[in-house]
Amino acid sequence: MPGIPHLFLISPDGKVVLQKLGDGTEANYDDIEKVLKEGAEN
Repeated sequence: MPGIPHLFLISPDGKVVLQKLGDGTEANYDDIEKVLKEGAEN
């Protein structure tokens, strides 16, 4: 989603957590790579 800020965090158990507007959503590395590519394109 263009225009929505993304924040990437590493949780204590080592999982990558993707937060959108305070809504914590777990994401794997493929999801993050996709989001970063989409962000670069937009």
